[in-house]
Amino acid sequence: MFWKQIRALGAVRGRSWLIGAALFAGLMAGPTVRAQDDPTKKEGPSLGGMSASSGLGFYFPGRWGLAQAGVRNPTDEPLNPRVRFFFKDQSQRRFERQVWVPPRAQRRVALPVRYGGPVDFSGEAKGKTPDTQTILLDTDAQRERELARSTSLGRVVERRVPFAMVTSLNQPREDHVVKTMGKVRERRRLSARMGYIRDRNLMRFEATWDGLEVVTLSAAAPRLDGAQQRALRRWLAEGGTLVVFAHRADNATVSDLLGKDWGISQVDRVTLNTVRFRDAASPKKAATAAGGAAEGAERSSLTVEEPIAMARVIAPGYNASLTVRGWPALLEKRVGRGRIVVPTVGGRAWMDERATGVLGVLTNTLLGKPGQRQTEPAATRVVQSDAGRSFVSQQIGY
Repeated sequence: MFWKQIRALGAVRGRSWLIGAALFAGLMAGPTVRAQDDPTKKEGPSLGGMSASSGLGFYFPGRWGLAQAGVRNPTDEPLNPRVRFFFKDQSQRRFERQVWVPPRAQRRVALPVRYGGPVDFSGEAKGKTPDTQTILLDTDAQRERELARSTSLGRVVERRVPFAMVTSLNQPREDHVVKTMGKVRERRRLSARMGYIRDRNLMRFEATWDGLEVVTLSAAAPRLDGAQQRALRRWLAEGGTLVVFAHRADNATVSDLLGKDWGISQVDRVTLNTVRFRDAASPKKAATAAGGAAEGAERSSLTVEEPIAMARVIAPGYNASLTVRGWPALLEKRVGRGRIVVPTVGGRAWMDERATGVLGVLTNTLLGKPGQRQTEPAATRVVQSDAGRSFVSQQIGY
């Protein structure tokens, strides 16, 4: 009797397990059956997010910037749509380009754009945050057919010596180079905030550098392709200021990036617990004196517990305004209408409270002395004039 009860209980448990398994399979299969039964609308291409102005997130009136959008193709066929961008309050000014997107893929599209000026910044001007429209258009059809649309806000800001930092992957924004450049801005009562651009995202369209005046290579070895290098060199020759901290930069990488315009040879790197900045008695000779430069008056002196790095360099063609132990500490060179500025001592030496004098020299080197008129960048090219506005978006960079 006992064994019969055990066998009966096992049979019940077996049937319960089978019933439970069948219910579970039905629940899992239910959505699949419904999805197959319901006719679905064919999925089409779509637009992703839009970012603005050379990756900085804002535009300057009357200056070129950069608009970017993501185009996703979920179909099994390649697409060849056009991407059109415009500001809603200036809809007559449109910028567009065609893009090829493979099946089941997504591409990032970039195109140069220009917000017309002037803009009144004295009051609550609505032009500061205009609506932007990004439209995806079908080019296979005889007529324009809208495939997707994205709306966002674009910031238009007053032009106040825009700075940008070229960074690399996983580089912290709160390092000493970034803080030093922030201190430079604060001395002129400008916001310490700056734009940050990853080296791989650096602008490839020459016109989109138009909104920048000072660019710092804070990455040790920025990886730029040929188009990015050409755009950077063109911007530099037309009036930009490029800042390279020699104690951090890989000299060979910067030499490849700038070519013959760089011309600096690095002897070695040292660390210093005592840093004494002095004026260079002869700026041109001090750049190549290799530790034997005639030095002038002392600007500042600081002793620190954590050593400060310094690159000892020989820089023919440069002028040295400051020296440390007979080696150039701050170098400057003209390249066309632009300039290369090279501090060779680590950022902590410039930020120290005991080094306010040398921070002032660095600020004046980058921004000119207070009240001094800044050298204007080169005249914009013909394609940037209003006369070329109708065709510029189809010509630049192609």
